[in-house]
Amino acid sequence: MGLSSADLREIKGCIISTFNDKFLQDVVSKVAAMVDKQLEEKLKAQDVEIETLKENQNKIIEENMQLRKIIDDQEQHARNLNVRIHGIKVDGENTENLRTKVLEVFTNKLKINLVDSVIKKCHRVSSMGPSDQPPAVLVRFASDTSRSQDRFKFTILNAVLVANKGDLAALVDSEARVMLLYCTKEEAIDILTAASDLHLTGENYVWVVTQSVIETSFQAPYQFPVGMLDSTNRHRSLTTHLSCEGEGAARWDTGDQFFKYLRNVSVEADQGRPNLEFTPDGVLRAAELKIMNLRPGVSKQLVWEEIGVWKSWQKEGLDIKDIVWPGNSHTPPQGVPEKFHLKITFLEEPPYIKLAPPDPVTGKCSMDRGVLCRVASDEAITE
Repeated sequence: MGLSSADLREIKGCIISTFNDKFLQDVVSKVAAMVDKQLEEKLKAQDVEIETLKENQNKIIEENMQLRKIIDDQEQHARNLNVRIHGIKVDGENTENLRTKVLEVFTNKLKINLVDSVIKKCHRVSSMGPSDQPPAVLVRFASDTSRSQDRFKFTILNAVLVANKGDLAALVDSEARVMLLYCTKEEAIDILTAASDLHLTGENYVWVVTQSVIETSFQAPYQFPVGMLDSTNRHRSLTTHLSCEGEGAARWDTGDQFFKYLRNVSVEADQGRPNLEFTPDGVLRAAELKIMNLRPGVSKQLVWEEIGVWKSWQKEGLDIKDIVWPGNSHTPPQGVPEKFHLKITFLEEPPYIKLAPPDPVTGKCSMDRGVLCRVASDEAITE
């Protein structure tokens, strides 16, 4: 059977159409595969870039935290160089010698012999209101070392051996505001209870105690006032074959030799620390003390918390955290407040003022509206 020209053209068209459709499908499939591959590669590259950005972000956050810590330390350092003093009266003159007044406050009120060169600058700050009169004086010191113990001379105002409650009465009229207490834990409970009755443990008084008051427990009795400071020693076992345990003898014959040996020993310490050595009088040559602060714990129980470590071999040996001061305050006491002792005296002027002995039984005044009074002796009365 023969095909006409029209049939041949139709068959040709069908073949071409079929070929074109298959070709287009292949092209579309290849293009789609290429696009998918490129998208996948781009997504992988973006994932890598995102991970890199996250790592950089974490590094930036960590660097910011370090910078913030440095800035906080610098701000704390700057604040440590400043002291705000209240109560310095304003002179009527246009210019007042604040430096001289500040030195007088340290010398006469705080009993600290301050060198003039350590004061870098001092000026009055703006008043905060009618209650802030006279305006405070802001003193800036030259450096931290200028406020160290090498530049200060502390004066012991009172030394009291406490045998009973009445012995603490000497501190009531004293200008001392920092109390150093050396005793056992049981003795400290009695002493601080008596001190509280005499109002010597309020927000104006700081008590510094020794490790013997803490003993081995970091929980404190309720009689201890919040804000107490304490120093504790580091313990280290040397594991030697020497012993100084006696057997009841009144005197140890070789004790002097043993003590002499102990004074001359030198035990190698950890890296960065001086060797364990003693001075000729038996005092540790390089001391390291933990500074403890008494503050309320989670359960409101008073606990001793470490706030810093003092190392005697370092120039700036004390790195201290925030302190809870007496009265649950986060600022230290303002210092020695002004004290005024006022005595009221009178002379007997009948019928306005009459003197009579008290009732011998009750010890009270038998007269209406009478009050007990102390009569001065003739020796105490001067013209």
